[in-house]
Amino acid sequence: MQLIEQDEIPVKTLIDQGIDAEDVKKLEDGGIYTCNRLIYLTKKYLTEVKGIPESKVDKILEEAERKMIPHLTKNQKKELKEKKNKEQASAQTEDERVSREIAQFNAKVKRTEDDMLKLIQGLKRESDMDYLKAVLINLKHEIIHSIERKM
Repeated sequence: MQLIEQDEIPVKTLIDQGIDAEDVKKLEDGGIYTCNRLIYLTKKYLTEVKGIPESKVDKILEEAERKMIPHLTKNQKKELKEKKNKEQASAQTEDERVSREIAQFNAKVKRTEDDMLKLIQGLKRESDMDYLKAVLINLKHEIIHSIERKM
């Protein structure tokens, strides 16, 4: 059991704000006992707390902040705003990186398609065509498995 100071707001009070009691228990099991601490944690950190789905993190933080805002100093509010801005910028950077990787992958696929078409046009025997079809089918399966592993 964690000792909570008089001016701290227990995470248990989030149940009154519509946060599931099981999720509050998971926060406590993860060592997060107060809204005072919770509001300064990153979304990434909270998604690593065992059993808290990413889909609930925003709502949990939103309700904790709603409880805490009236009790924060001007500087604390500024720190909280800076934390949010940093997280948004980080998420945007990650989205841009993923978009670049997808574009690079699509360009590679297009180049491979063009090379395969040239190769197919140069094939004369039916056995060569059958071999190429088998290679392409295997390549397709490898790509699909690679993508699934990254998800």
